[in-house]
Amino acid sequence: MSRRIVFLPYHGFGHINPCLPLAAMLREAGNHVMFAGVAYFRQHLLQQGYAYHTLRTVPFGMSFEHWHNTQLKKENLYKAELHDRRHNTLYHLRHDDLAEMLDELQPDIILLDALQATDFILLYPYLRSRGIALAILYPLLPPDVLPGRPPHNSNAMPGEMLRIRYDTLKVWFSKKRKQWRQKIRFLGFNDSFMIKRGIRHNNIPEHFLTNKLCLHPFRTANLDELILAPLEFDFPGFTPHPKQHYLGFLTPVTRSATATPEFEQAWTGILQKRSHGCKLLYCSFGTTDAAQNATLQPFFEKLIRIAQHHNYLLIISWPDKNGLASLPQVPGVYTFTSVPQLIVLTAADIFITHCGMNSVKESIQAGVPMLLCPIHTDYDPRGNAARAEYHGLGIRGSVANDSEQAIGQKIGILITNPQYKASVLNLRNVNATYTPENLLHTVASILPIR
Repeated sequence: MSRRIVFLPYHGFGHINPCLPLAAMLREAGNHVMFAGVAYFRQHLLQQGYAYHTLRTVPFGMSFEHWHNTQLKKENLYKAELHDRRHNTLYHLRHDDLAEMLDELQPDIILLDALQATDFILLYPYLRSRGIALAILYPLLPPDVLPGRPPHNSNAMPGEMLRIRYDTLKVWFSKKRKQWRQKIRFLGFNDSFMIKRGIRHNNIPEHFLTNKLCLHPFRTANLDELILAPLEFDFPGFTPHPKQHYLGFLTPVTRSATATPEFEQAWTGILQKRSHGCKLLYCSFGTTDAAQNATLQPFFEKLIRIAQHHNYLLIISWPDKNGLASLPQVPGVYTFTSVPQLIVLTAADIFITHCGMNSVKESIQAGVPMLLCPIHTDYDPRGNAARAEYHGLGIRGSVANDSEQAIGQKIGILITNPQYKASVLNLRNVNATYTPENLLHTVASILPIR
């Protein structure tokens, strides 16, 4: 039976792009698939062939008041933010925005990104009254912090109990500290207060709520959860909840992406050199800020010297144009502000990555071992790197601390030890057991909210 399915992804390419293979499968099965989100991603989704409803607001209860008032160019940001928290401004704006979206798109099912789960609080009355089904979508592994298991933002491995306890306590303390600081700064109107206020106002039943420790600002319970990863990528010894459905990586074979003229011009020559036996290293760290760029530049310079010494081909993708311009110009080293990653991975021997889930899964699908160098400390990169190393998919490195010799040794091991390639291919084969048929059956079984 054809259904109208709306994706509500969090505003980031790392959350939107993982949805595209799932959306494609649902569309090919005859469903009408749509997306709703901020205007910035409209063209990207239209390019993929999906209808797009532009939302003018951001989720409530997630500290977006400062950003909201910055966009409005308020002079006294603190006063404006305190006003919005006291009067529940973002809650009411988001409510009206989502209500308009529901009236226009008329969905039968909503797939809501877990990172903006506070939208469930606003949607709940409409879900019940209109018989709409909803599932929580996890582009990453679930963010639950479970006893005896490393948190997903931790470098810890299974069995490192002292480190696991320390990192778990650090997550708890960090969340408590943030809420207490907000409570003092905003006279009691912290994110936790506003979320609880919304829960009371919309009469959210207790069985949809949980107090378990979690990396996200708000966690639902007893809703169907679609996890865009195979269970086998996580550490062993974990039994999912019956409503947690692992769908596999769902890595796209192709994705619409515009290659720069510079890349198109260089790619043929790179492939020719690759065909003569040169090893190709591909390095990309996703979206970075100024502080990370300052650390990345000397790391890239080390990579360039390593490539030059070992006669490797090296592709560096780095959005910082000024940073790229300052790197040494060396034969066999190619620098771009962006590349079509799926294409580059088809020829790469090693992927040097920041360990975002999209990059990890695309590397596995391409059969490429990884040098795992997380630079983001929030949420998943460090946990992804730990899991990838645990399963033999790569070796962890440090952008800031590894010497040129250490980096070169790790790259050499990844190239010469066939076990890393074999482990990547093994997980790719395991991932292939997560079939589209099972996925479609899982989505079809999601029932309307009662």
